[in-house]
Amino acid sequence: MMNWKNFLPLVAVAAVVTSCSPVVSTQLTAAYPPQPAGSVVVVEEEQVPNSAQPVGKIAVIDRGLGFKCEYDKLLEIAKAQSAACGANGLVLTEPKTANYISPCDQVYGTMILMTDNHVDPQQPNPVMNAVRRERVALANYRRKTKLPTNILKVNVGPSFMTSTFETYYVDDNNNVRKSKQKAKTGLDFSIDYARLWRTGWGVGANLIHSKTSYDGDVDLGLTYLGPSLLWSRKTTEGWRWEFAIGLGYSHYSMDTPGAASESGGGFGTLSKIGVDYTISDKFAIGAELNSISQSFKAPAGWDDDNFGFSRINLMIGARYYF
Repeated sequence: MMNWKNFLPLVAVAAVVTSCSPVVSTQLTAAYPPQPAGSVVVVEEEQVPNSAQPVGKIAVIDRGLGFKCEYDKLLEIAKAQSAACGANGLVLTEPKTANYISPCDQVYGTMILMTDNHVDPQQPNPVMNAVRRERVALANYRRKTKLPTNILKVNVGPSFMTSTFETYYVDDNNNVRKSKQKAKTGLDFSIDYARLWRTGWGVGANLIHSKTSYDGDVDLGLTYLGPSLLWSRKTTEGWRWEFAIGLGYSHYSMDTPGAASESGGGFGTLSKIGVDYTISDKFAIGAELNSISQSFKAPAGWDDDNFGFSRINLMIGARYYF
C-alpha cells in the first residue's frame, strides 16, 4: 500500500530546486571601516584611480527560477554589501550575464576604496591588476564547472519496498489465503537521458524497471517511464550533483501461484538525488538514491481501492556526456 509519507522526498526536492534567494559571497583582501549606505558607485576600468585600494571581490548569484533576480536588483545588493565591507567603488569583473535560457543574472566584481579621482595610464594600478587576475580565475572556474549539455545514464542496484502488500499463498490444505507482508529486496535497472542548460536547469526522460519477489513465490515487475525536471551543479573537483522530480506512466505485472497473472497501468512519481564523478570529458561514474511511488487501479476482487507500490532504490552506473 502507498502512504503519504512516500511523497515527502518529492516535496523536499521540489523545495530545494525552486528556491530563489540570491547568494552573496565576498572574499576580503583588506579590512576597512564600513562606508555609508548608498556611497558605492560602479567604476569603469579607465576611470579607476591609481591610488585606489582593492578591498576584496564579491559575487551575487541567483540559482533559482528567476522571479526576483533582475540584474539591477542584484547589482544593488552587491553595492550595499560592498559598502558594508568598507568599499566606496565597485569594478565589475564582467558585464551582465543574462541569457535567453534564464532571466537570472550574476554580478561579479572587485570592491575598491577610492580617496581621489586621479588616473594616470602610465603608472601602476593595483586595482586593475587585481581585476585582471580575477577575470582569469573566473574563466578557469567556469571552465571547470561547465555542465555537460547531454547526459546518457545506465544504472543498476538494489531496491527496498517501503509499502506493504497483500499476497496470496496456498496452505497445507490447498486453500488460497492472503497475507500482508513486505517484499524481499529487489533489483532495479534504469536508463536515463538529461538535457542541461548552463543555468543548471534541465529536463530528462527516465525509464526504470524493477523485479521483486515476495514470500509465497509472488513475482512482481514494475516499470516507470516519464519526463523529469532537474537541477544540477558541478564542482571544480569534477563532482556533479543532481536533483530531479518526475511524473509518468507506470505498469505492473504480478505472477501469483494458484492464481492468474495480473497486470495493469497507472501513474507514478519519482524523486531522486545523484552524484557523478567525471573521469574524462565524455565519461563519468555515479550513484543515485531514488524514491518511486506507483499507483494502479485495484484488480478485480481486491479488498482495498488503494493499490500501489512504493520503494527506495540505490543504484550505481556509468554516464556518457555529449
